[in-house]
Amino acid sequence: MAIFYESGFEDGRWAGSLAMLLRKKNLIPGLVARGRIWRGDWRQWIQYETPGFPGSLFWIGKPAIRSNKEFLFAGYYIEKGFTKHEKADYQLTDKWHWHGFVRCLKDEDRQGLINDSIISLPQEHRSCWIETDDMDKSYPYVGKESLRDIQTMMDGPQKNLWLNVMLGVCFSKEECLNLQERIVGELQKPIITANDIDEIVKNGML
Repeated sequence: MAIFYESGFEDGRWAGSLAMLLRKKNLIPGLVARGRIWRGDWRQWIQYETPGFPGSLFWIGKPAIRSNKEFLFAGYYIEKGFTKHEKADYQLTDKWHWHGFVRCLKDEDRQGLINDSIISLPQEHRSCWIETDDMDKSYPYVGKESLRDIQTMMDGPQKNLWLNVMLGVCFSKEECLNLQERIVGELQKPIITANDIDEIVKNGML
């Protein structure tokens, strides 16, 4: 079964087919893999969510699968909204999981738990992806210093921008074109690990 094609890779046109295969695996009890689309630019992705969850999921950290021009990323996905915005869904409030994520990065024990989770993934694919409206930066995850890089970015010029962060694994476009549906086997552990990180972050909200 072909999932990935040369065209439409960055746009996430693989999302529907891949989500269908992942749903059969039932990797996270109580959550389902669902293809989503952002109508601003029509890009698609997959995120794990509770069936029938109402409203926006911007504020929730979650296991997800996304892509840019070069890579497919799978892992823990968290967003930081705007401090002020005319649309309530885009405004960073106390309920956003981002606050728990920040607390975890600043707490040595919780930071260690997140690091241990990511380090358990295959070294050749471990990665961080940080994205804003004017930046798209990905790099290999090498340990706690990678988490400290995220902290530095949070306090830098991008601090007032919308920020997307993914921690997990990445596969090149060429790897995806070669693996096709076999990529499901490669994604299972990163997705389960992302759910473990989500639990750490939610505990950081307390």
